[in-house]
Amino acid sequence: ANYNSKGELVFKFLNPAKITAAENEYGYSLEGVIIGLDIGHLGINSGATTGKITEAHLNEVLALKVKNELLKTGATVVIIEGNTTSAKIQKARDVSPDYILSMHRNWSGSAAYGFISYHFNQFTAKPAEFIFNTTATLYNQGDSLSKWSGVKWHPYYLSRVSVCPVVLTENGFMSNAKELSKITNDDFNQQCAEAMTKGIVNYFKSIQ
Repeated sequence: ANYNSKGELVFKFLNPAKITAAENEYGYSLEGVIIGLDIGHLGINSGATTGKITEAHLNEVLALKVKNELLKTGATVVIIEGNTTSAKIQKARDVSPDYILSMHRNWSGSAAYGFISYHFNQFTAKPAEFIFNTTATLYNQGDSLSKWSGVKWHPYYLSRVSVCPVVLTENGFMSNAKELSKITNDDFNQQCAEAMTKGIVNYFKSIQ
């Protein structure tokens, strides 16, 4: 629900997108499904930085790989662009996708590492879990998940969009030298893109 330019309260009712089995690496076709990808900080600011490496650039590298994987499934992929978060929210409302994945990189103490999947409301908790379950283990630095990893609640501005489920991910810590070497690696980002795409497909399978 939101107000339009005339000050009228507008309600939209969401129907689960339909997917079908397919002979591809994910086992399903997402033809007819619209996926929005938010590249964290791109167009707004550079985000976290370490040397000449910016978070916005690393987010874009991952997002474009996720886009390519989603296109393989037949999904329609829209980049949620804007020079402010408010502009991105308006873009999301205009596009009205079936799902939005927002990609960021984290920063904390030098020991912190791992993958976090954030949700804001009840109907985005499960989508966040599906992404986490397929992706988090790639960020391990041992046999078990780090204490910094998890599926967590947070009122991030974009996450409060109600036109569709929104999952905001923190894909590794730029402040951790070992993890930075992973998230700047092209092959590693490709693995992550495939894992995240699988998580998205698994979510849509669950609501059929």
